[in-house]
Amino acid sequence: MPVPDQGRAEGLRRLQESLFRGAGPYADGPLVVRAEDYPVGKALLGSFRTPSLRELASTAPYGHNGTIATLEEWIEHYVYVTSSPPDNMPGTLDPALVPIEITPEEKQELVDFLLSLSSVYASAWTQKPAAAHKTPAR
Repeated sequence: MPVPDQGRAEGLRRLQESLFRGAGPYADGPLVVRAEDYPVGKALLGSFRTPSLRELASTAPYGHNGTIATLEEWIEHYVYVTSSPPDNMPGTLDPALVPIEITPEEKQELVDFLLSLSSVYASAWTQKPAAAHKTPAR
């Protein structure tokens, strides 16, 4: 059985040890948050930073570890997790995550909405992956 992902519990520890953190010796901007002020403990087991919903059309695969191929599968993941969490899941589900019931029509509407958060805008700072730039053969 694979080892459960420890989530932010391990990430925070690594950040606190990094020389490149906001309060580290190489920081050159104003201090916003001190990672050292946050305790590493059980509350962080299995917790993850929620990524932005912008540009989902070009950011697959999904999930904190990139194991979900499509938005439809991502929705199914949450239907499953909230109704019967896996036994090997570290930590606990947030009580705010109530079981999800969704019809196929609602699922399609949700996918359409999420994809509408993507844009065609491009700049030197927001380039899409190389595969998205390929011109179809004529």
